Amino acid sequence: MQVKGPGGSGYLTGVTALAGGQYHSLAVKSDGTAWAWGYNGYGQLGDGTTTQRTTPVQVKGPGGSGYLTGVTAIAAGYYHSLAVKSDGTAWAWGYNTYGQLGDGTTTSRSTPVQVAATKSIIKHYYANGRRLATRDSEGLKFYHVDHLGSTSRVTNQGAAR
Repeated sequence: MQVKGPGGSGYLTGVTALAGGQYHSLAVKSDGTAWAWGYNGYGQLGDGTTTQRTTPVQVKGPGGSGYLTGVTAIAAGYYHSLAVKSDGTAWAWGYNTYGQLGDGTTTSRSTPVQVAATKSIIKHYYANGRRLATRDSEGLKFYHVDHLGSTSRVTNQGAAR
């Protein structure tokens, strides 16, 4: 199966990574851009709206300015999305009732916000298809705890020993 291109024209090409959330999907293209489609009730597509999309839309930049670029990795939660850029910064958007965007608020976002980590993300740890922790360049681990299988919360648990 191929994914239709933006606006339903052609097909999405140059895809280097894919991720799937509860009802939305994400892709990273070889040019470092991020694309999203599907359910968007909490802004998890990152296009500045809460409009459902049946074809890919490009993820906007912070505050809706330009587009998110330099993306090297992408992940999807139930109703939120995450990306890591080539500079090591982490970005998140979508549902945030439990603080899963990691920006220090519980405000849902329809465009990316930077995750409040102090250093570059260098490693993710997964088990059973779920991200358990992220390690930054100073060895700090940020744990991601599932809440009844529908959301996750980013909390800084201190330096790994």
